[in-house]
Amino acid sequence: MIGYRNRVYILNLDLLYYEWVMKLIVRLIFSLFIAVVSSPSWSGVLTLDEWRQIILGEINTELSDNYKLFYSNGNLRAEGNLIHGLRSGLWKTYYETGELETVYRFEGNVRHGRMENYYKNGKIQFLQYYNNDQANGVAEWYSETGFLIQQGYYQRDFKEGLFKRFHENGNVSSTASYKLGIQEPFIESFYENGTLESSGYVDHDKQTSVWEWFYDDGTLKGRGSYKDNKKHGFWEFFEKGKLYYQGRYILGIKEGVWENYGENDSSKTLYRNGERVFSEAFNKNGDRIGTRDYKNGKDIGQTYSSPDILP
Repeated sequence: MIGYRNRVYILNLDLLYYEWVMKLIVRLIFSLFIAVVSSPSWSGVLTLDEWRQIILGEINTELSDNYKLFYSNGNLRAEGNLIHGLRSGLWKTYYETGELETVYRFEGNVRHGRMENYYKNGKIQFLQYYNNDQANGVAEWYSETGFLIQQGYYQRDFKEGLFKRFHENGNVSSTASYKLGIQEPFIESFYENGTLESSGYVDHDKQTSVWEWFYDDGTLKGRGSYKDNKKHGFWEFFEKGKLYYQGRYILGIKEGVWENYGENDSSKTLYRNGERVFSEAFNKNGDRIGTRDYKNGKDIGQTYSSPDILP
């Protein structure tokens, strides 16, 4: 009897030890998965808690088994195939309210092939192609009403080549080129009728160097330079093909003499730190017809003092 009890006790110890070892193995495996699936490429569909369910056997991961996750309200959250715990083939995710959100394609748990993202109304929002978990190929963005917003190309996860944005009528609204994910400096924008609206240079998304603007009939509207996204240097403005206004900016602030040209008259205005100080007007023959003084940028009346402060 004693021997039988000892054997039972030893058997129980063996079972306890086996159970303890298995728990330890599970914890080690789970810790490893936490380290792995925390990376962006693993976080697109499954959360850490979902991987915990797989590791602890709460979800079946047999070969080619269909895997489904649900929201707390009972609606389907994600579905797809797991092969030995790795995502494979077509995977879908859903909004909590039940509408399709994304469609992925996987090979060996990495994104491979076409990926689509949808608005709740069922229209496509974004599509992109992947190769070995890297964006590679055409990418397109759409509005909620279904028109193409932007189109470009990726190579090994980097923007590459010409990216275009579009008006609702399908004509190009702007263009920018990229090399290894870095935007090249020259960009253009266009009116809905397809004519050029502006062209110039950018540096880290800030306007810089020379820019030109055009009316929708193609005639020049204005030109000048930028520094740190602010008008800086000499600027000219045109109307109906004729120069009508010109002067100088210092980091976005008017400074010095600005000249205005009309059909029958013209004027010169002196600016200091962006505020008008004095102006004088001329008839079409060049004769001075009046002057005005300003204080704190406000007109304080017409004068005829004719100070020699304008060239």
